[in-house]
Amino acid sequence: MPPETATAKEARMQMRCRGKLLDCIRHVGDYSVISVLADTFPAVFRIANKIAENHHFRQIGVEERERLRNYSADRIFKDLGVPKWRLPMLASEIRSALGKEIDSIHLFEGIIGMLKELALEGLILAVASSNSKKNIQKVLGSEISRLFNCFECGVNLTGKSSRISKILRHTKVKREDAILIGDEIRDGDAAKEIGVAFGAVSWGFTHKEALLACNPEYLFEKPEDIVSMLGEGDNSK
Repeated sequence: MPPETATAKEARMQMRCRGKLLDCIRHVGDYSVISVLADTFPAVFRIANKIAENHHFRQIGVEERERLRNYSADRIFKDLGVPKWRLPMLASEIRSALGKEIDSIHLFEGIIGMLKELALEGLILAVASSNSKKNIQKVLGSEISRLFNCFECGVNLTGKSSRISKILRHTKVKREDAILIGDEIRDGDAAKEIGVAFGAVSWGFTHKEALLACNPEYLFEKPEDIVSMLGEGDNSK
């Protein structure tokens, strides 16, 4: 049998997951961990190269940026020759530098409307991010920040499962009632590790084809898809 193409796999997964999502929403409570909000892609690459120059790591060429978007965080750092023991320090520098450029970072189109709709549906919203709480709330603004139940920030650059578990404990939400929505391979890894559903988005850092290889339960092409699927499921109770 010939190998399944990415297009065929995507279509099959969407058919399977749409029904599964509605069943899930019909029978259990709703919970979303939203980690894909703002377009930090240009700023992160620009800042990463400045830090790489300061610490004598290999810089990221313009021509290889798209290739790196197919990799996990571990693979990217390995490719750039960055030792793991340096990551906490580098993460701190990146957060600090992002704070200085925060006015140039904006939410993806449709995010504000999506968050407001999910909050109206009664979903518990939380953020798990490598960025700082101050940076995130600055981009969100005070009104949208208040929609979130909690923020777990300063997450490890190569994993976030422990922070997701902490969010679940804080909100008293069961794993089977949760969905982690993210744009990175480490999001899929974290969801699998702690036993929650993974919803991959196609508008963030990692290319859709690479996220499909993680076998996410759900795929969202635009923020409005999250509202339509979760909202429809909630209304079907």
